[in-house]
Amino acid sequence: QLEARVAGDTITICEGDVLALGASSISGYKYSWTAIGSTYNSTNANPQVSPESDTEYKLVVSDSEGNCTSDSAVIYVIVNDRVDGIDFARDSFFCAGEDVSISAHPGFSSYQWLGDGYSFSGANVTFDEQDTVLLTVIASNGCIYYDTIAILEKAIPVFSLGPDSTICENLSIVLSGPPNMASYTWNGQTGSNQNFETSVQQVHGLVVVDSFGCTYSDNVVIQTVPFASFDLGIDTSFCEGGFFTIIGPGALSGYIWNDTASSSANLTVFEAGTYRLTAFNSYNCPFTDTIVLSELPQPQFSLGADTGYCEGGSLVLNGPTGLEDYLWTGGSDQQNLTVSSQGSYSLRVTDDQGCRFIDTIEVEEYSNPIISLGPDTTICIGESITLDPGSGYADYDWSTGVSTQSIVVDSKGTFSVTVTDINGCEGTASVDVDTVTCGTESIFLLGTESIRFYPNPTADYLLIEGERSLAGADISLQNAMGQVLIQVQNKDHSLRLDLSNLPNGSYVLGLKKDNNQVYKRVIVSH
Repeated sequence: QLEARVAGDTITICEGDVLALGASSISGYKYSWTAIGSTYNSTNANPQVSPESDTEYKLVVSDSEGNCTSDSAVIYVIVNDRVDGIDFARDSFFCAGEDVSISAHPGFSSYQWLGDGYSFSGANVTFDEQDTVLLTVIASNGCIYYDTIAILEKAIPVFSLGPDSTICENLSIVLSGPPNMASYTWNGQTGSNQNFETSVQQVHGLVVVDSFGCTYSDNVVIQTVPFASFDLGIDTSFCEGGFFTIIGPGALSGYIWNDTASSSANLTVFEAGTYRLTAFNSYNCPFTDTIVLSELPQPQFSLGADTGYCEGGSLVLNGPTGLEDYLWTGGSDQQNLTVSSQGSYSLRVTDDQGCRFIDTIEVEEYSNPIISLGPDTTICIGESITLDPGSGYADYDWSTGVSTQSIVVDSKGTFSVTVTDINGCEGTASVDVDTVTCGTESIFLLGTESIRFYPNPTADYLLIEGERSLAGADISLQNAMGQVLIQVQNKDHSLRLDLSNLPNGSYVLGLKKDNNQVYKRVIVSH
């Protein structure tokens, strides 16, 4: 609180400061304070004021009995503006073992930082201890500002990757860093993975940065020792009622066959199945191999995979040679069987030992491919159209002599193609292509109304205009296959169709209004 006690003083304060005028009261006197140019008044000997702008205060003193002549004096108060909305310095933090530099808002005459048992001067200071600091700032006009800044010390995210380790070179180890870090840099590669799996022999390092930017790192050495591989051989078979001996690696130890420990490297089996062996070398490194054994019936044969024949054809099923007896579904006793209807066919054979085996095959009648080149079409002279019966066939035989899936036609004529599917079945289609001279504008009648559409051929759009109005007309565009690509009911005098996404080719424009209907050909050529 400021005081102005001497009459005639000029006092400078800052906006918002409180000023005490005058002095203590004297018994027997009356005091009257007014402010020139305002309605302020006070009868206190030393009132407190806080003017918002420069103000001249006048004091009139008289005795309470009216025996003495009154006296007066003036105090002039100058009010300096304060700067509002400034954050003089922000709370900050530093990582343990480091420090942090803070810069106060520039442009002031004096900066004083007062902490726990210390003080600093200047706009820029460095802290290496946690504290709550009072910042006093003095502006060039003498106004004083205060701000409190919290300086926090953040703990370093200390962690350990564990002791150095040795692993088998065919195995891996997962290294784990601390959770919830902002970033993880494994071996120089920055990412967001807390864990790192490796089988590489080297010094592995992790640098972590937490959400405050504090950093810590650790290294671990991973050594590898070799493993010993072995091979149980290719998957094989043995005859029903027999046995098979799997030969394992005799130079290794710690044999585990299908999760069961054994003292033997070899295993004799009497049943079909999957057999897995894990064995260890002198470094105690494991290696595993698997062999699949199947039990074959006697005598063994197969009618083959399920198959079929093309529609209207037949198929010969071949049984094995050199056996004593054959019996097919339907009663035939021949080695081979010709079938012309689909279904399930079984063959039972008997060898010279009286052993029997039955195999079954599913025979299907394959449908011949049904293809289409689309309806007969017309193209502009100088343009072309692509004929394509569809993808997925094994072979294409065009009347033009080519064997590609599609051909490009730029002349009139009849074009045909025969396709062969993966089953060897064939399908044929043909199309007549005519050519016309195309202009950029076409005019025709829809009932009694003259309609024009242009440009034709077109690359991007087609504009359709009516002599009077196209409002209420149903307008469509179909491709050469008869598929409707565009269908609108027009509401305006004209219509603009966007054709920029259509492939090159011939299309049919249809207009229908008041029971009148017209179809016109449109050529798209980008």
